[in-house]
Amino acid sequence: MTAPRYLCASSSLLLLITSFTALSGQNTVPVPGKVTEIEFPQPDMPPTLYSLVTGDRVPARMAIRLPDDYDPQSRYPLLVYFRGRDGGPSGDIGMAERIVGSRGWVLASVPLFKKSLDPSEPLGGIVLNYDDYPTLQKAYGIMLGRLFELVPNIEKDKGAMAGFSNGAITIGILVACQDPMVTAHFRSFVLVDQGASFLAGWYKKPVTSSRFLLLVGDRQDREGDGRELLMRQTKLTGDFGKFFGVPVEVQVMQGIGHAFTEEYAKAVGRWLKGRPFVEAAGSSGQ
Repeated sequence: MTAPRYLCASSSLLLLITSFTALSGQNTVPVPGKVTEIEFPQPDMPPTLYSLVTGDRVPARMAIRLPDDYDPQSRYPLLVYFRGRDGGPSGDIGMAERIVGSRGWVLASVPLFKKSLDPSEPLGGIVLNYDDYPTLQKAYGIMLGRLFELVPNIEKDKGAMAGFSNGAITIGILVACQDPMVTAHFRSFVLVDQGASFLAGWYKKPVTSSRFLLLVGDRQDREGDGRELLMRQTKLTGDFGKFFGVPVEVQVMQGIGHAFTEEYAKAVGRWLKGRPFVEAAGSSGQ
């Protein structure tokens, strides 16, 4: 199964715009061990989902954190984090640091984007879908293009993306639509408590050469919240990926509802660093 092509389609004009505007972020130089925010003022960028929801027309911002042990002569893996709900004005760089720590990784967080907001839809229309892909492609093409310019020693084919809730849906759409920036530079994907149903195209080469971690909570937050369906759907998605030979790991967050706790963030960090998601008692390491 693949994502509907007419929903993922993007025009060549959009690709040209993305290429041109990748230089539009502020000329701020990230500093090791500190968070740097890069603004992308409109009209270069579509409005963020945060702006659509709140009416606060602040420019889109990307937060970057170079590791404490940063050396310009060394190469570093990249983790990009997508937070949930409306995504905030610049995502959540703090969660990215909680996942992999402050050393050895370049961290970035980005806001979420949506073509438009329909308040009559569930949750006020904030949930993303495939028809938002052209907006996502333009926005993240600009932002990530700028990131790779500012930090040229990122290991550009070993990046990781992690997202929670609406942020996980964003990752699912980018993967299913085979976004060129994502397929070129990212190989590890973590989707937390949503987004699994959006993954598609398991037999396509960019996907088969990647690995996936799907997390789902087992606690019902309220009656009729569809928790059991989400758990079954996540596990079935993992089975589909495995059927096509894709490394997919599904983990149930015990006693957790719709949340991404620090305990599980650290477990995700272990997985991203090549260690078991669940480590044996007495094991150590960061």
